[in-house]
Amino acid sequence: MSSTPNLIDDQAKMYLDATLQKCHQTRIKVHSIALNIIVFVLFVSIVGGFLYYCYRTKPTKEDVNYKMMKDQEFILSKIRFYQEQQEKINQHSSPITGLPAFSQNDSDYMSSL
Repeated sequence: MSSTPNLIDDQAKMYLDATLQKCHQTRIKVHSIALNIIVFVLFVSIVGGFLYYCYRTKPTKEDVNYKMMKDQEFILSKIRFYQEQQEKINQHSSPITGLPAFSQNDSDYMSSL
């Protein structure tokens, strides 16, 4: 039987192959753990930074009260404006036809003609 010469026997070759496989699996496991830790730290730092930014830019109670007062003043000014507009319309027109109101002085003038 003619076979090619081997530098190591089959048992040693299988042992080295198994050892290399185990080292490879260990290296893959360590790399995946390191990657997971890095991704977790990155995620926590981004979320933490966002929450810190929201906390720092949150308006104070004085700012909220001031804005609320400004909004109330704006709404009240609009209500007053529209009430004044409605009063002007009511003074110059009849509520049914929209024609100018007919006063007593106008009726005296019409009867004299």
